[in-house]
Amino acid sequence: PESGLHRAYFAEAVAHHITKADLISGYRRVADFDMQYTFTPEDLRDWPGAILLIMADDDPATPPPVRAEMQRLYPRARVHLFAGTGHSASVLRREEYLGLIRSFAS
Repeated sequence: PESGLHRAYFAEAVAHHITKADLISGYRRVADFDMQYTFTPEDLRDWPGAILLIMADDDPATPPPVRAEMQRLYPRARVHLFAGTGHSASVLRREEYLGLIRSFAS
């Protein structure tokens, strides 16, 4: 039931509240990050921490080649792949999403 509300909320936000300036700012942030930073698997070789990658099988932001590259960059990462949630797993499957993070952090 909540997913219908969230979809309507996002549609309203995109249609009536996100401005051209907001979109440009977001794209600039992404471009800045892409141009400024590079990562290799060796960057975290000696880091004792853990990594959790949460992705979805149908997220347009992380298609299969991007997911594969993320797993190559973080070979020790724990990976969870949601099915059918697109870029909205944290909203559409909130309890499972938060449960993953709680379990990982404990």
